[in-house]
Amino acid sequence: MSDRRASTYFLLTFGCQMNEADSQATALSLEHRGWRRVDRPEDADFILINTCTVRQKPEEKVYSKLGIYRELKERNPQLVIG
Repeated sequence: MSDRRASTYFLLTFGCQMNEADSQATALSLEHRGWRRVDRPEDADFILINTCTVRQKPEEKVYSKLGIYRELKERNPQLVIG
């Protein structure tokens, strides 16, 4: 991550209320460590996708997003996607 500014993250959640709760806990943990949430993946140093694979639709959405985020990674090799 860059030293020029606070590290930023973008968090995308698919799935049930448990996924939403897990994402909220993750966001709080990141912010407690000095990370700043951004509204657009293009502005992030770290992109995190939280989902489950119980149903096929969320899994398909993740693969679609990964295709989009791959382009961001090609433009910014230091971008971390999880």
